[in-house]
Amino acid sequence: MKKFKSLFNEVNEQPEHEITVGNYTTKFFYMCGSAQKVMSANADKEGAEELTRMQDEFYKLEKEAMDNGEATDEQKEQARDLYNKIMSKAGEVGLADEIDDYMKMHIDSMEKGDPKLGFGRTDTMDESPNPARKFRVVTRAMRRKIAMRMRRMAKSATFKKKKEKSKRRIASPEKILMKARKMAKQKILKKRFPRYSELGVNQKIKVDQIIQQRYSGGIAKLAKKLIKVVRRKEVEKVKKARQGPEAVSYTHLRAHET
Repeated sequence: MKKFKSLFNEVNEQPEHEITVGNYTTKFFYMCGSAQKVMSANADKEGAEELTRMQDEFYKLEKEAMDNGEATDEQKEQARDLYNKIMSKAGEVGLADEIDDYMKMHIDSMEKGDPKLGFGRTDTMDESPNPARKFRVVTRAMRRKIAMRMRRMAKSATFKKKKEKSKRRIASPEKILMKARKMAKQKILKKRFPRYSELGVNQKIKVDQIIQQRYSGGIAKLAKKLIKVVRRKEVEKVKKARQGPEAVSYTHLRAHET
């Protein structure tokens, strides 16, 4: 009876956003919803327990950096070292592609601050005490910086390859949530500020500030409802990408026949 009670308590004490792989129960997997999903689905693979431990160590480091406001140089070095070890182990286990899809975002978050530290948290996805945290105002300088970065990336062969690859994969839970929030914001803008696209940069910044102050809670609620819509679009995107070449080829042949 005591043994059963102990086991019952142990199960109930496991946090909602953590997982158990082998003999190891995570403590910081709430920092990444994709890690929860991938490692739970592959818990029986040889080496999965060690791989889970390594990722948990990374997320612990990310949590410390997030609490501090940014990563120190030492934490960035530790993060890069852990990332390399995780990807090496992921290759051995046969999960390199799945894990790199989200770990690349986490190492960028640690080293560059983009995406923002803590972007993948699942413990704040349902009910955020401060919905404004989920929406940021983009200043003129930030807009310029983003535009320059995107222009550089667009020329990169690696970026082009990654973009093509992403068309054939359903986005991670974090990316789906980000897309849902973006879609929710656009709906609010269309309703409240229908001429937003015609505004100048400074005027857009002012509107963004109004949106943040007055409608961030509404955006968060609407985003939750739109997650299903985004998921459906992701499935359609993947179907289209996988069927594309064959469909084009068939249409081309039919055109020549006529």
